[in-house]
Amino acid sequence: MIASVLVDSLVYGSTLSFLAVGLTLTYITLKLANLAYGEFVVVGTYVVSSLILGMGLPLPISAYAASPLGFLAGSIVALASYLLIFRPLFRSSASPTTLLIASLALSIAIRGLLYVYTDVFFLTTNVDLYNIYWRQLDYTLLGLPARLYFIVGFVVLFNVVLYLLLTKTKFGVAMRASIENPGLASSLGIDVERVYLVAWMISGGLAGFAGSILPLHVIVSSPDAGWMLLLSIFAASIVGGLGSIYGSLIGGFLIGVAEIMGTYYLSLYMGFPPNLRLAIPFGLIIVTLLIVPSGLSGIMGRGKIGRRV
Repeated sequence: MIASVLVDSLVYGSTLSFLAVGLTLTYITLKLANLAYGEFVVVGTYVVSSLILGMGLPLPISAYAASPLGFLAGSIVALASYLLIFRPLFRSSASPTTLLIASLALSIAIRGLLYVYTDVFFLTTNVDLYNIYWRQLDYTLLGLPARLYFIVGFVVLFNVVLYLLLTKTKFGVAMRASIENPGLASSLGIDVERVYLVAWMISGGLAGFAGSILPLHVIVSSPDAGWMLLLSIFAASIVGGLGSIYGSLIGGFLIGVAEIMGTYYLSLYMGFPPNLRLAIPFGLIIVTLLIVPSGLSGIMGRGKIGRRV
């Protein structure tokens, strides 16, 4: 039982780590706390699930194979959101509050469209997209579920690629400069807009990728799943240090482990109701903001947002 909880903690923590990075990317570009980010995750879930269940593809191999499609779907939705909604508002000097409200409206709109889509999909194909759950179908390798190797492997690969991108390429240098001082970067000839476009595509892609493999370890009961996941993603980003990519990676892992392991041990020894699991990330947000508002990146002494990338 403890081994199973540990595996779930590693899988969930790894998933939250790159989701927190995606949320952070939207923040460091437009200073936007994107409340629609959870819906980007569910878009990946429903695009991949529609393909798999609609065509009767074998599970779980098709879920792993179709994860790049989830990445693509999330990238497209995030890019469209940026081009059609957030960039025009940002260019018109909209306040952070206005951008936040716009993201909330987008969240509600996407969720509503997903509800309509699931109903139409059922009427036309007789395939139910509610309560999607493939955990019991997953492969086992050396006594451990395949999702553990897949997700942890992706996080390791993502870390390596991200480090090389930010430190060893001209685009990485341009990205760091654009984040720290967009005006100065633009005056030096850096295409700040292109940097923002790529950042949003990566952000949405990470969300869509996570969504495509989400049913392998948690149940996606409805389009509301993204909204329920959002608090944990925000907690990961805040604990890591909102504005720090590397801090978000660490924060996501810590929040995931704390949420799963904390719920298990508190329910085992103190009768903590498992349905109040989200109280753990919520409590960690409060503690972080009260004690170390800048999160883990602040503890490590990395000053400005641009330097904390």
